[in-house]
Amino acid sequence: MLDRDLSCPYNADASSEPALTVVTGATLDLNGHTVTCAGTREVGIRIEDNSAAVRNGTVRDCYTGVRITGSDNLVRRLTLIANSYGLAIERGTGNRIKASAARDGQIGFLVAGGNTLTGNTATGNDTGFHLNGGDNDPQALSVLIENEATGNGYGVYVGTVRVRLIQNRILRNGQDGVYVNASSGTLEGNRIANNQRNGIFCAYCNSLTVTDNKVIDNGGDGVLVDIRSNVDGPSPTLTNNRV
Repeated sequence: MLDRDLSCPYNADASSEPALTVVTGATLDLNGHTVTCAGTREVGIRIEDNSAAVRNGTVRDCYTGVRITGSDNLVRRLTLIANSYGLAIERGTGNRIKASAARDGQIGFLVAGGNTLTGNTATGNDTGFHLNGGDNDPQALSVLIENEATGNGYGVYVGTVRVRLIQNRILRNGQDGVYVNASSGTLEGNRIANNQRNGIFCAYCNSLTVTDNKVIDNGGDGVLVDIRSNVDGPSPTLTNNRV
């Protein structure tokens, strides 16, 4: 358990080393304190193995606030501020990210396939949630449940991965609410509203089901499918959406 705030100065000989490393089975409780990267230190907290946990604090001003390279880890109640990447799951599956917030960075949450995010918020980033295959099997399922992306560039960007987006709120983003590229899966029960471009933009996403979403008051189309990119297969399935 951390008992004070931690500021980690830049060290030219170890700039790629994290301020803190969490190993297999360990729990790091920040106890409400803040880990700050000074200078150009790359990583605030690295979870490099499996079945570890990090919770209850703030990580700020790092290139990557929290980097995960293992499986079955838990991150809960973290605030990630002004990191280029708030939280990045580079590889590993079965990781759970809960009740955390990322703001004022390039990407709030960068997530490889096979992981689950529940109840998180992304605000003021270039992209709120970026889901991709990473180093994992692109058919591994990425799941977003009851998250919120507000006031970012792109709310959710999905690239080359299988996804389930369930009951998320994607509101007032400066680009598309959800941008889906070369991906499959399900978008169900989401509220996607007041984004400056399209609510949902879809390219190369033949095996995508979009159902029971409220996609309203966006600057462009509610749902825009790039027909030219779907010539080799059927168009996505759109059912029972309010647009």
